[in-house]
Amino acid sequence: SAGRGLQPRPQCSVNPSAGRGFLCRTGFATPSAMFCQSLCRTGFPLPDGVSSAGRGLQPRPQCSVNANISNSAGRGLQPRPQCSVNPRHKFQTGLQTPSGNLSLMHMGNAPRRGPSIKHQVKKIIKKYWDRFLITLIKKSVSEEPLRRKSYQQKYEMSLREWLIYHQKEIVFDRVTWMGTKTWKNILDLWIYQEIIYEIQPDVIVEIGSRYGGSTKYFANLSDLLNKGTVISIDTDRSVYDLEHKRVITLTGTSSDPGIISQVAELCRDKIALVIQDGDHSRKQVLEDLENYSEFVSLNSYFIVEDGIVDLFHYGDGLGFQEDTPGPLAAVEEFLEHHPQFIVDSERERYLLTYNPKGFLKRISI
Repeated sequence: SAGRGLQPRPQCSVNPSAGRGFLCRTGFATPSAMFCQSLCRTGFPLPDGVSSAGRGLQPRPQCSVNANISNSAGRGLQPRPQCSVNPRHKFQTGLQTPSGNLSLMHMGNAPRRGPSIKHQVKKIIKKYWDRFLITLIKKSVSEEPLRRKSYQQKYEMSLREWLIYHQKEIVFDRVTWMGTKTWKNILDLWIYQEIIYEIQPDVIVEIGSRYGGSTKYFANLSDLLNKGTVISIDTDRSVYDLEHKRVITLTGTSSDPGIISQVAELCRDKIALVIQDGDHSRKQVLEDLENYSEFVSLNSYFIVEDGIVDLFHYGDGLGFQEDTPGPLAAVEEFLEHHPQFIVDSERERYLLTYNPKGFLKRISI
């Protein structure tokens, strides 16, 4: 065997009989020789009459720590000082060697360095600079009047006040899609079209349709994509008025085994998206999550609507009576036992959403 430059290796001073079939510095035999138990630099026991060698192929001095270990030494071929913890079995690392056969040398890790002072100063400056900017913006907004007084009061609304105003004054009577009432937050509807365009679903399952405005919205988006079927599930069709070639209407409760089996058949081997906007009690939402989440495709969504009722109090116009738990509570319980779903908070980036933690993305099967 030869090293760099294709020059023959010098004969090993430890074992002169080991020729081309012996790697002097490792103690392992090449295919032309049997395995040699002499691990020169690790301290494993050697065969009778054989010593261990270091980098310069010279025999190592006997270790002063444990004479039973054949010639183990540290850097520079010097014996290690005796360990004050346990002179027989422990070295600088404080780890016990296996039955005195292995010498553990220099296994300690270097101490970890914390963030530099310069880094800490930059972090503090950024923190207080951000606070200063936010305060400055707030002052400029609140103190400087708008150039049109007629909009001053409207734009001074907080987000909470706007949500309550939207719920009481707008959503039930003044939100429509193509002339049909649509009980939705329009910012959430915008997010829906983003999701539908991204995942290109073959099936959209809508639990709770009421007037059919959102059902028509999903059907029209499917028309634009030139693909997709919308399954509308609802118990009451008295105010539902929609006919569309892409819409399949199933009348009954979402818990009905017959309806669940029909949905399962329609979603088989398809890219499916599920939207729950039916009964908002925690119990029913959790039941729908359990029954219909299996139809949601990888990277698709189960959207739970109106979890906002869990954030507000009864009397605000958005909270449940007696503050009973609703969709948000169901989502949080569901996620504890279904790690294949995560909350996609990016879908809440417009802040004014009715679906806090409601955009559940499937990340695994």
